[in-house]
Amino acid sequence: MATLAATGKAATAALVSTAHGAAKATQAAVSPRRQLREAALLRPAATVASHEAVATVPTAKAGESYNLTFCELRNVSACPASATAHESPVSVVVYNPTAWVRREVLRVPVASPAVQVKNSSGAVVPLCQFVPVPAATKAAALADGGEALPYEVVFEVEVPPLATTTFALTPDDTPAAGSAVSAVERPVGKAVSIANDKVSLSFDESGRLSTMVANAAGEGGEDIINTVEHDFVYYKSSTGDKAADQKSGAYIFRPNQTEAVRVGEGQAVALEVHEGPLVSQVSQTWPVASGDKTDASWVTAVWRLYKGAAHATLEWTVGPVPIGDGWGKEVVSRLTTGSGASMSKADWVFYTDSAGRDAVERRIDWRPDWQLNTTDNPEPVAGNFYPVNAFIGGASTNQAVNTAVYVVNDRAQAGGSISPGAFELMVQRRLLHDDGRGVGEPLNETRGGVTDYDDNQRGKGPGAIVRGEHLLSLTPPEGAARAYRALAALQLQPLALGFSEGTALFDAAVEATAAKAAAAGADSAAQIAALPDNVQLLTLQKVGDGEVLLRVAHLYAACEDDTLSSDASVDLAALFGAGQRIAKITETTLSSNQVRGARPKPAFAVAGGAGWAPDREAPLGVVTNPSAGQLVVRLVAMEVRTFVLELDS
Repeated sequence: MATLAATGKAATAALVSTAHGAAKATQAAVSPRRQLREAALLRPAATVASHEAVATVPTAKAGESYNLTFCELRNVSACPASATAHESPVSVVVYNPTAWVRREVLRVPVASPAVQVKNSSGAVVPLCQFVPVPAATKAAALADGGEALPYEVVFEVEVPPLATTTFALTPDDTPAAGSAVSAVERPVGKAVSIANDKVSLSFDESGRLSTMVANAAGEGGEDIINTVEHDFVYYKSSTGDKAADQKSGAYIFRPNQTEAVRVGEGQAVALEVHEGPLVSQVSQTWPVASGDKTDASWVTAVWRLYKGAAHATLEWTVGPVPIGDGWGKEVVSRLTTGSGASMSKADWVFYTDSAGRDAVERRIDWRPDWQLNTTDNPEPVAGNFYPVNAFIGGASTNQAVNTAVYVVNDRAQAGGSISPGAFELMVQRRLLHDDGRGVGEPLNETRGGVTDYDDNQRGKGPGAIVRGEHLLSLTPPEGAARAYRALAALQLQPLALGFSEGTALFDAAVEATAAKAAAAGADSAAQIAALPDNVQLLTLQKVGDGEVLLRVAHLYAACEDDTLSSDASVDLAALFGAGQRIAKITETTLSSNQVRGARPKPAFAVAGGAGWAPDREAPLGVVTNPSAGQLVVRLVAMEVRTFVLELDS
C-alpha cells in the first residue's frame, strides 16, 4: 500500500516504487501490460514475447495507443481516472506481478453506485458490492491534495501468473441483481461482530477489538478462538534524563517511560459497520483526549474481512500526531492476545523476520549470544524492539490457548513484544528534539512534504498523515508459517491497476478472450505455468539484448511446514511458455556478477564440527542449448538461485 506520508527521511525512498505511487500517465504505443509491469512492486522490466502472448490485453497496435493512468491515492479512495465511470466507460487493467494465480477481492473508487463491472468475456460481473467511504478516508485524501470518491465498488478478480486481466466500469442505473450498497450501522455502547466464511471478529462495548475466531472446521478441526485485543498507544519521547542526555530522534527510539499512553484512554471508540457478501468491515474512530490539545481525531482504523480470506485486514490511519502538549510521540499499534496467558517473560517466545526471509527467535529482555542485564536494563522498551520487514508473531505453549498469532506488515517498521502474548508495531513518530546523531533537526514532519526542510519551514503546518495495512492471522501453531509466509509474499507484491478512458482497451481484451476460446485450448502450451506454492519469483528483469535475469527463492525454512518446507522443483522453461526457447543458461551468484561454482568455496573451521548442511543441487555453471532436464532446477529450504537466460523467439 502506498502511504500518504512516510515516517522519517529514509522512508521516502521506499515509497518511490509502490504500485500506487507510479507515474500518473505513460507514453503512447507502450503495451498496457508493460506499463503495469513497470509500475508494480516487482518491477520486472523484460518485455518477453510469450508473456505478451498470454496476456489478456494485446500489445498496442501500430498507430494506436493505450495510455494508462495510475491512481497515486487509490488507498484513500481518490482516483480521477474512475471518477466518471457512472457517466462514461473506463477500462481497468489488473496486472499480477507474481508467478502464482491470484484470486482476490478488489476495491475501486467510484462516484456513484450506478456502475456495472464487466469482465474480459464481455459479461456483467454478477456480484458487486458498493461500500460507502468512511469520513476519515475523505479527510485523509483532502489532506494530501486529493478528493476521495464517496463509494468503492468491490468485486472478485482472478489473474494468471505474470499476466493481466481487463475489466470495464460502465454506466448503468440498474446494477446487476447481485449488486448492492452496503447497509450502514453505527452502534453505540454495544458489542458487535463481523464474519466471513473463515474468520470472525468481535468488538466490545468500548468499540475495540476483543476476540478473533478462525474457522478450522473445514479442515477437520475445531474453531480456533483467541482473545485478541487491539488498541493504539503512544510512548512519550525522551528529552534526556539523569541516566543519559540522549534524546529520542530520527535514529534513536528512547521513550521517557515504560508504560505507554492509550489513545482516547477511558473513552469509547466510535464504530461504523458495513456488511456484505464480498467484504464486511468495521470503521473505528478514536476519541480525542483533553491532553491531546487538538479538536480532531488523529487515529482511525478499518477492520476488513474479505470473502474467502483466512485473515483479517487492519487499515490504520494516524496523524496529524498532536504536539500541543509539548511532547513528542511514538505511536504504536498494539495487539494483546491470549497466547501469552499465564506465561512468564522467560518462557514467551516470539519471532520477527530477517530481511523478509528467516524467522528469528526473540524473547523479552534476552539475547541469544550474551547475557542481558534484565534487572537494570536502561531501555526496557526500546531494547525489546527489532526491525520488522514482513512479519512478527508467536505461538502459545499453553494447551488451553494452543494458537499462533502473526501480523504481516506492508513496510519496514519497528516492532517488538513488551509482555507475553503482546505485539507492537510502530506506525508513526513525531518528535520535537534532535537526537544528535547527524540529521540536525527534529523528526517533526509536516504535511508540506517530507524533504522540504529549511529554517523558514521547519515544523510549520499540520503534521503528516500515514496510512498502512497489517494482516492478522490466527492458526494452529503447526500452520502458522503457511499463513504468514504466503501473506507476506502477496502483501509486498500487490496487484497493480491501470485505468484507460473509454472501452477500446476493454474491447481488445474481449476480442482476445474470444479468440483464445475459439482456439479451444490450442495455445495452452504458450501459457505461463504457475510456480509451486513454496517458490517465489524474486526477479525477472531484462539485462541485455535477449537476456533476462531471473531469481527464484524457496519461501520456507527447514521444518517450518510438514509439506511446504520440502525441496521444490522449478521448470524454468515453463515460466516463458512455448513462445520462447532458453538458448543458454548461466547460474550466477546472488549478485549475478560471477558464475556460481567458478571459484571453490572457502572452508572455515567450525567449533564442534561442520554440523548439518542442506543437500543443495550442484551449480549449473554455463549451459548452451540446455536439455529439458537441465532447465528443471531444485531448491532447498530458504535457498535463492540466480540465473541469466538467453532467449530465442
